[in-house]
Parts: sequence; C-alpha cells; structure tokens
Amino acid sequence: MVRPPSDHVTAYNDYKVSRGRHKPVVFLLLIAILAVGSYLRYEAATKTVVQAPLRSDALQYFMGAYNLSNYGVFSTDIEGYISNGREKPVPNSYRLPGYPIFLLPFIEGHYKLDFYSNKEMSDYPIFAEMSVAGKKSALVVDRITGAQAVLGSVAVLVIYLLCSTFLSPPAALFVTALAAISPHLVNMNIYVLTESLFSFLVLASVCMFAKGSKQWGPKWFFYGGLFLGGACLVRPTLLYFPIILALVSFLSIPKKSVVRLVTMAVLGFALIYSPWVMRNVYTLGSASSQFPAQMFVHHGMYPSFKVEGSSDWSGAAYRNDPAAEKVGESVVSVLTELKRRFTEEPYIHFKWFLVGKPLTLWSWSYLQGVADTLIYPVESTPYERHPLFISTREVMRVLHIPLMIAGFLGAFLAFTPERYTPMSVGNRFTVRLIGSMLLFVTLLHMVGAPYPRYATPFKPLAYIMAAFFITMAWRRLEACQTQGDYGATTASGATTSLTNP
Repeated sequence: MVRPPSDHVTAYNDYKVSRGRHKPVVFLLLIAILAVGSYLRYEAATKTVVQAPLRSDALQYFMGAYNLSNYGVFSTDIEGYISNGREKPVPNSYRLPGYPIFLLPFIEGHYKLDFYSNKEMSDYPIFAEMSVAGKKSALVVDRITGAQAVLGSVAVLVIYLLCSTFLSPPAALFVTALAAISPHLVNMNIYVLTESLFSFLVLASVCMFAKGSKQWGPKWFFYGGLFLGGACLVRPTLLYFPIILALVSFLSIPKKSVVRLVTMAVLGFALIYSPWVMRNVYTLGSASSQFPAQMFVHHGMYPSFKVEGSSDWSGAAYRNDPAAEKVGESVVSVLTELKRRFTEEPYIHFKWFLVGKPLTLWSWSYLQGVADTLIYPVESTPYERHPLFISTREVMRVLHIPLMIAGFLGAFLAFTPERYTPMSVGNRFTVRLIGSMLLFVTLLHMVGAPYPRYATPFKPLAYIMAAFFITMAWRRLEACQTQGDYGATTASGATTSLTNP
C-alpha cells in the first residue's frame, strides 16, 4: 500500500475508520448473497427433472467411474457392462480421469442398467434407467447433483475471496452477486458433467495465485499449480496455460522472486498431472489420445455450425456432413479439409474463425443443447415457474452482453502501461493472470469448436474483469474531476491498490 501524501493523512485515516465501520455491512451482504446462491443451486439440483440424465458425455463419465470402481480399470468402454463382466473394459484415454474420480464415492457396486436408442444420437446406447439394490437411478444422480450444488455454492465464496484480494468491497460483492444468480452457473450443477468441478478448480487455482501475489509466497503458487493440474485432469482446456502463466509472471513479478514462484507453480501442476501421462505411456504407449483434439477442430470448422443445404443449427453440423466420417479420420485429414475450405471460401472462414467463433463462444444461449442455459432436455425446471429464478435469469440475460464487453475490455486494459492502470505490483499480476486466461480460452476455441457451454466455467472471470474495467474507468473519471486528491494518479507516478481510496 502506498502511503498517502502528508496533507491527506487525516482524510486517509477517516477512510480507514469508515471502512472498518462498514465491515459488518459487507459481511451481512456477503452472507445474504451466499444464501441466495446456495438456495438457487439447491432448488435447481433437487427440483429439476432431467430426461435420461446419463447420456452422451454424461454416460462416458459415469462409465469411467463405474469401470474404475468395479474393475480397477479407467475406461469409458461399455462392453464390460454389456457382457455382464465376462469382458474386462479396455483401458483408454478418450476422457480425462478427474471427473470420474469425483464420481467414485457415488458408485456403489454393480448396477442394473437399461438401454434405449435415441435416433438423434445415431442409435448410441443411452441409460434410460438404472437400479441400485432396487432403487431408481434418480437417487444416485440426485446425490451427484446435490454434491455439485454444494461445490457450486462454495465456488461463489471462492469468487468473493478472489475479488477481495484486489477489488473494493462493493465491487467484490457485485461480482459475487452476479455469480450467485447466474443461470448458467446454477444450471451447470444439475447435470452429470464436468462444468461444476472444473469451474471450482479453476477459481480455486486463480484464488491461490492471487493470494500468493500479496507477499509472493511460494506455497500459494504451489497450491495454485495443484488446483490448475487438477482442473486439467477434468478438462484439457488449460493444459498449455502454464506457459501463459510463466509469461505473465515474468512480465509482472519482481525478478528476485519470479523464478522461484514459477518453479513452485509448475511443480504443483506436474505433481497432479504427470501420473496421468505416465499411466497413458505405460498402458497405452502414448501420452494422450489425439482423437479429442482432432474432433475439437473438426466440429468447429463449419461456419455458423451449418452445413450447406441443412437448416439444422444445433451446433452439431458434422452430423449433417456426408463427408464427416472421412474428414474426421485423422489429424491430417482434418487439417487437409480445413486448408481446402480456407482456399475455396477464404472470406467466409476467416470471418467465422476471427469474429463468429468468439461471439458464439461467449453468447447467452447454448447451441449444443436444448435451449437457453440447459444442455440436456428437462421435464421441469424452477426457471419455468419460480419467481426468484425467473427474475434473476432475466436480470442476467439483460446484463449479459454489457458484462461480456466490459469483461474483455478489462482483459485488454490489464496489459496497458502503469500510468493508465495505477495499482500495486501484486494486483497487476492478478488482473493480468485473469485477463490472459480469458484471452487464452477465447483463442483456443477460435481454433476448435466454440460451444457456449465451454465458456460457462470461465464466466465468473469475465464478471471479475468487467468489475475491474468499471472500477478503473470510474477512478479515471474521478482523477480527471479531482486532480490532486488522494486516489488520483500523482505527478510522481505513484500507484495505489484498487482497494485503496
């Protein structure tokens, strides 16, 4: 913290006293926000009825946990179950193990599973019902979604703890309230999918790094690396982000500390993630499967997710492409087709990749889902009838575009020269870390499939950067109006923390 000028010591002391008096108010508001967020998540998890909740991706995650629990093999293969245990599941790495491991406590022995065919899924077997010692599958799914509702509620608190490291209490409460009522963040807990766990781990990781930036504590960077490694075992989105983390660190952290801190972060990351790589090399002969990556690029190559001659805009254009099977055979075939498309229709594809994909990724409604903020079809949801759910959804829908615009303006603002964004060195590192993560995720999905569902875990970070942008814009306006007052940029170039007056 920079000491205020001597002629403003009294005003500064008054500010500290005022801030101390407001602590009870901040605490009560935080409790109220957490209560609302927890209520929304609990009601959504217990009152939403998802049709055939174990389907498609959810089926594979569940089978990963099922096979690991019953056969000691990590595999998404269903053949072991279909053969009644006569065939042991074949190990694979098509899915990451983090979420199936999270599901392990909910797996209780063998299940009686019934399959039905869904024509839209090309007759892929989907669980319609399953029995556990005579009880319906709803009991198991309810336990999973209930646990995710708790995890989502804790994530809201983590968001406040993160914001409080560099934003003022009003701004931190504002961001926390947005995260608490966001229907995307509420509904991500009702499915047996990775979003809830992944979001929590990402937020915990950033919070650890932000905490470490206060005194450049190596242990916090180590914890941040652990959580980041855990997040990459759930979804691969941030697998190469440690490189960006290192670059941001060398740009922002004092030279005497940066090497030690980056080393601790990488060590924490490797400690969690490397056993998965070693398992794959030992068991499968390669560090990872290339299929998810080539599918990611393949599914995102269709402009506006449409195939010529098809009216389908469900986000699954590849299903309507007669050449999809041939194109998706290998990485080479995918890149060859991509080159052909850019050569024959450069304008359409450049527009899609550079403009269309970012806009699609951060749009409100899910494309690869039933509608709005729902992924799989539901028979009922509180968002159809409950006044609190309906009103909070409408508030967030109206604010969505302004928040996304402000969030990315904040991400770019974080990398501007110090004279435009006066703040402490630690705070500068934190906002650059969050901003770079938003930009990294966006650039990654400009290469692959920009499904809006994939952006959901990162929406809290966009809210944080929106608050950062609004805060800095307000401070700049105040500085122009009251030059010379404490809190404005001084002629000597002194900088202050965002949490200072």
